[in-house]
Amino acid sequence: MLTSQAYANGDGIAQVAAAMKKVHFLMVLTVICASGAGCSGTASFIPTSIPTSIPTSAPSDVSASDGSTVVIDDLAGTWTLLSMHSAGQAAQPVPAEATYTLTIGDARLSTRTDCNVCNGTLSLTGRTVTAGPLFACTRAACRTGDFEHAYTHVLGGEATAIVSGSMLRLSSERGVLDFAR
Repeated sequence: MLTSQAYANGDGIAQVAAAMKKVHFLMVLTVICASGAGCSGTASFIPTSIPTSIPTSAPSDVSASDGSTVVIDDLAGTWTLLSMHSAGQAAQPVPAEATYTLTIGDARLSTRTDCNVCNGTLSLTGRTVTAGPLFACTRAACRTGDFEHAYTHVLGGEATAIVSGSMLRLSSERGVLDFAR
């Protein structure tokens, strides 16, 4: 237990910080378990039952160059998220003053989600990109937490990649992500 004298001298600051991190972790874990995500004993935090009421074809300004395959060189580099359309919801622009980027290279991906960073594996077969199955993410309490959670959910798993010039669209039954270089 910290005495007021130890706290006043700064001796217990590290102990208080460590205790606060443990409490934050337990609160996050409680929220995840209460929502039913991640507590079923499976290794993935990505729900498997999502409505599919969104379009999965590219708009007229984004299309595959040959209609059949995307090569890793087409995807390599850093992309900036323009909008997200989660399954069953209206399209959402990126929150104001937040940065969401996706960097692809060497069978890996890294994504900046406002104040957090997630890393994971990436594979490509034809036009099917598979992100994950798991992402290792920092867990700072960003002001765009709800958008971040939805974004990482839509990003994880298999998606059809469509690249045209400086535009990338990832479409799946979880939603659609539109990026630009």
